[in-house]
Amino acid sequence: MPRSKILILALGLAIPLFAYTAFASINVYFSLVNDPEGAIIQELDKAEETIDMAMYYFTDRDLANEVIGAHDRGVRVRIYLDKDQKEAKYSKSRYLAKNGVPVRYSSNPYIMHHKFCVIDNEVVITGSYNWTASADKRNNENLLVIHDAKITQEYSAEFDRLWNNHENTVRLINSDD
Repeated sequence: MPRSKILILALGLAIPLFAYTAFASINVYFSLVNDPEGAIIQELDKAEETIDMAMYYFTDRDLANEVIGAHDRGVRVRIYLDKDQKEAKYSKSRYLAKNGVPVRYSSNPYIMHHKFCVIDNEVVITGSYNWTASADKRNNENLLVIHDAKITQEYSAEFDRLWNNHENTVRLINSDD
């Protein structure tokens, strides 16, 4: 194959790859360093259509209030939690449900250890950071805020798989969809 055709082929493959990565952005946060909770609140405040969250542990009242606020302004919110959150002393699952937010619990006999949130099918928030006061004030945790269509699509598919798999899900009171 002549060099000119190889060069054209290489450019044809490289340009879409460059364009793809040029539009992706990832912001990194570390607890005790640069306010991951503030980053979460900022993204929740921007939500216009959907918030889908799969979270192992959710005890942070400020974040729960932000989620309720989004629900109250018309954002479709769905929360999927580990089964232990149903009875955990400081869990915000009951508080969310009492405020009309649909919550479901995993019935996985082990643990549902995901820690991610998909906002408007455009943003993924993920990392070791559970949505707890300890994660924000005591623990060494990491959080990524990812703006990337492909990654968001993968996380959305996983959330939908969890939410819709009724064999591994138990509905809570106000789960109306």
